[in-house]
Amino acid sequence: MARLPTRLAVRLRARLHPDERGFTLLETVVALAIIFASLAGTAYIVSGGFGYTALARERQAATGIANQLMEQVRALAWDRFTQGLSDSDLNDSGNILACPGATTVYRYKTCTPPPAGTIQAAGAKIIHTPNLPDECTSGPACPLVPHRGTVSGTGYPTTYSWSVYLTNEDIKTQPYIVTVVVTWTGGRIGGIAKFVQLQTIVYSPKGCGGGDVHPFAGPCTAYHSGSATAAAGRITVSSNLLTNNFTNVTLVSEAASTTTQVEQAAVIQSGATQGGTEQLQSGVTSKYGEVSIAATADSNPVTATAPYGSVPTLVPTNGSFSVSPGTGTTLTVQNGTGATASTVSAAAPTSTSTSPCPLTSGLAVSQQTDGLPCAASVSRPGATASAVLNMTALTQNLGTATLAQIAPPSGTVPAASVFIDRKAPPDSEDALRATAGRTFGTISLFALPSNVNAPSGWTGYLITITNYSDQASSAAGATTLAPTAGASGGTISYWNGSGYASITGAALNSGGAIAAGTVYAGPQVFGSGASRRYICTVVAPSLARLGASTSSAGTPRTTAKATMGSPLTGTVQYDVISYATNPGSCSSPLSIPTSLVDLTISIDLGSASVTTTYKPAPTGG
Repeated sequence: MARLPTRLAVRLRARLHPDERGFTLLETVVALAIIFASLAGTAYIVSGGFGYTALARERQAATGIANQLMEQVRALAWDRFTQGLSDSDLNDSGNILACPGATTVYRYKTCTPPPAGTIQAAGAKIIHTPNLPDECTSGPACPLVPHRGTVSGTGYPTTYSWSVYLTNEDIKTQPYIVTVVVTWTGGRIGGIAKFVQLQTIVYSPKGCGGGDVHPFAGPCTAYHSGSATAAAGRITVSSNLLTNNFTNVTLVSEAASTTTQVEQAAVIQSGATQGGTEQLQSGVTSKYGEVSIAATADSNPVTATAPYGSVPTLVPTNGSFSVSPGTGTTLTVQNGTGATASTVSAAAPTSTSTSPCPLTSGLAVSQQTDGLPCAASVSRPGATASAVLNMTALTQNLGTATLAQIAPPSGTVPAASVFIDRKAPPDSEDALRATAGRTFGTISLFALPSNVNAPSGWTGYLITITNYSDQASSAAGATTLAPTAGASGGTISYWNGSGYASITGAALNSGGAIAAGTVYAGPQVFGSGASRRYICTVVAPSLARLGASTSSAGTPRTTAKATMGSPLTGTVQYDVISYATNPGSCSSPLSIPTSLVDLTISIDLGSASVTTTYKPAPTGG
């Protein structure tokens, strides 16, 4: 079959397939427009996505800043929340408003207070205190003072402004609200509020032991408190004659004390007082000696008190004076010269060189280096204290009489000592233990005039206490030993009317009357002729001892007390009487008396007492 010509074949093929003729120019332009529109939409979507990604990064950084600020605030001590912002830092337009009233009240965001019974920041009072320093440079409390700032630099996509607000509408019934706000500007995305706000409630549970030892917001931990006191003894001499020139004079023995509280922080106060003398005249008391020292320690980071305080020695102060209890008589009172004392309060003793507790070797306790609270105080007389009545200027020279004499204990043993120590495992106790004790050398009381004939068997004094020491100790906590109190040695010897009796050993721990008898010396003749006088000396005691007592409660032991009372307390009437005629007997005189000496002497040698308490950490339930 013959082939068709080429031109004809092309025409026939075109007629048979009209769809293969190609695109027109119009079709091409429309297609390109559609492609470009699609690409532009895609580019817009992609660009917007990048913008929102950048915004997410900005917000993430802002949230990190807000979280960091909030953690800084949460780490502040509780006392710092009660102070709030500084008065000089309240110029924060739009957020801190000065609301008018009887007095200007600063509120957050709005001057409308929160509805009663609700807890919210908006409208609540801004907490503020005058003259707070810039703590971002001078202390740990930033970011409260100042409460605004900026953050920028490496790692931050933009510059951020931050502010912190502390509000509380009723500090007695409501918690504090902390509001942290972080803002920024710029970026690719507009029309969106660029800020992050965080809020938290801060409170300190009641019953934790108080703000002093619970400085940080948060749950209560175990609370311990204790006190130990070695109270001063007092011997007071009063004259009942109208011719005296004073009201009374007093010999005062040494004293020591300490108080301790421990929870999140430890707060300790310790002190010691040297012995001395006092004179009361015309309503005014003059003291000689009785110098006190004190040491405090506080591990609360907000307070200015250091966690360790000590006074290693006390400058001795001496005192001696004389008064006239009546015509022709002189009473001279002398304190124990050269007295010494030391005191220490340690919130966390760790070294015998930098934080020694106790300071003295006179206490039978080891140096504490366990980092747990410790306190100790001691006081020791340097010489004998005395009250001596001189009657040599009387027409009838009766000589002298030592009414009271207190000699110091031997060696380095203190007359008054206290010790408090927080114990914890591996120790046998998990508790706060308090100990107080006293030690006397020799106490001699109520001698007769030296020129008066004493009754048969008289050895010099109505009552004598030799080598006496006692102690009271208690502990409260998770595991403790029982409280104890008692005398560890000594003898009380007293005139019973015909000779001397003694109290020693376990009998020192029981209270009760001391059966001291009245002393009658005379009548004794002094002078002759018209100046002849019959002299009677009468010493009438009413004395007792107070003994030991202990008590405790709770399982585990939540309270414990121990007291060792005064080994001698009561009064003595000391009379020297003159008769113109023979009275026959000093106990039942028949003549008219004339009082030469009329003294009432009260005595209380002090006590050793300790108290400890424990509140376990609360548990959920």
